[in-house]
Amino acid sequence: MSPVTGESVATGVELPDPANIVASVSSDNEGSVSEDDYPAADNYKICGGINFCDDDRACAECKSDDFECKSDDNPFYYQCIPKDDDDGNDADDEEESPEEEDTVASTSDPDDSGMEMPDSTDIAASVSSVSTPEDYPAVDDYGTCGGISNHACDEDKACAECKSDDFECKSDDNPFYYQCIPKVDDDGNDDDNEEESPEAENTAALNSNAEEVEEEAEEEADEEEA
Repeated sequence: MSPVTGESVATGVELPDPANIVASVSSDNEGSVSEDDYPAADNYKICGGINFCDDDRACAECKSDDFECKSDDNPFYYQCIPKDDDDGNDADDEEESPEEEDTVASTSDPDDSGMEMPDSTDIAASVSSVSTPEDYPAVDDYGTCGGISNHACDEDKACAECKSDDFECKSDDNPFYYQCIPKVDDDGNDDDNEEESPEAENTAALNSNAEEVEEEAEEEADEEEA
């Protein structure tokens, strides 16, 4: 019987090379992923979960030592959040989240936050973009001059001027319809109340003719009696 050596066994089968064994073990572990396989996550960023690494666990480390990758009983989402100290408080209570920092910056003095104030000309241009009565043609007496649904401006306001100086664009508490109507003087009377409508003029003319005919008839009657 031949002695057993490192190269073979009694059956004559050659032993596998240790390097091959290591390679085989490493290939079997290729499917397992560790935290080192993912880049470290910023504060308050996603660092694990089914939606991140297809696994219900912390898959990446946090860049900050004061933060840890945790989930609030949500297998789909793990986030880098502040570590809790022994008293149960966040280790970075004094450190504000990015959302809080943005809020403070927007409400603080521009000089303190480093934000540049907008140019006054830009503000003026923005205000001028709002429609004014000069943007629409002047309207005839009693014509539509504004309102949400009866004028091109589609706004609850007087959108156009009136052609006549004695008229103004107003609404009778109706946001949908504004009309050029006579201006009201200090006494509450219309400025054009002395101006009669065509119908009123025709009525006055008929009354005048009737009075003339009646006077003529009376004169004829008096002559006949004489």
